[in-house]
Amino acid sequence: MKYQIRNVLFGTRLAVALFFIVFSLTLPWDQKASILVLSAVYISLSIYAFLFSTPNKPLNKFLDIPFISSAVFVGNYPLLIYAVVPYIVLFTSRYYPSSLIMVIVGFIASAFIHGTSFLNIILDMIIITATFIASTSPDFLEHVKKELRSINILKRTLNNLSKEYAEWEVTDRKLKATETLLDLSIKHPNLRGFLKDVIEMFDIVSVSIVPTSNRENLIVKKNEEEKTYTVPVALEKGNALVVFTLKHKYQLMDKSLLSTLERVANMINIYIEGFPEDAVYKNIKINVDAG
Repeated sequence: MKYQIRNVLFGTRLAVALFFIVFSLTLPWDQKASILVLSAVYISLSIYAFLFSTPNKPLNKFLDIPFISSAVFVGNYPLLIYAVVPYIVLFTSRYYPSSLIMVIVGFIASAFIHGTSFLNIILDMIIITATFIASTSPDFLEHVKKELRSINILKRTLNNLSKEYAEWEVTDRKLKATETLLDLSIKHPNLRGFLKDVIEMFDIVSVSIVPTSNRENLIVKKNEEEKTYTVPVALEKGNALVVFTLKHKYQLMDKSLLSTLERVANMINIYIEGFPEDAVYKNIKINVDAG
């Protein structure tokens, strides 16, 4: 629906611009030049609006008003007054204020062009008003409004379904990753075997487990320069930092991988209770790499 409206807007604008360009051929050079410049600017903005702007953006709502007003007054010919008619019809069901402004532009243009010829002014006003009334047909507007409501409901439903699907997909990946890690822990009775499989499976360089007594260190850290992801773990006896060294920096942007590595770190409790009390001072740590 949005693309159809955009196509109709663009087609109408090109047709009206062509109308003014053809009409300008009958005018003196100064008026002809003015209308051609106005038309060129109008067509350029119309192309921009068609490519980059949605039908509900201000550019699409008000682009036509300054062009029609300027071109009609520059041309100063009775026939040009009716250039407002396509826009009255077009905007009544989409954006009522723009349609109403076009009606007013038509009235003012008629008064400007006809001067004291009140009969012609009244005739123009009658035709413009009749066009406005006809374009506000209740049946047509009600049909359009129902269609728009249905489209909006479908869009909201689709957005909700997309969000729910994305959440389900994330949950599914987490469950599969957890299942894989549990299978690895059952397969390997020792920590090194478990971590070697983790390194191979997730394509990382190494895993180090470092005891720490500094509570300030107990936060998750990323180090892009060293390509490390550090996860604090509370063991039965003390605390430790599990340092994952990754192969590539972009892996630090993979939320799914980082979430899995955090679960790997927490599963270390299955294998070790902790480190000796003097482990920090003696620089005791566990290193496992891909070799």
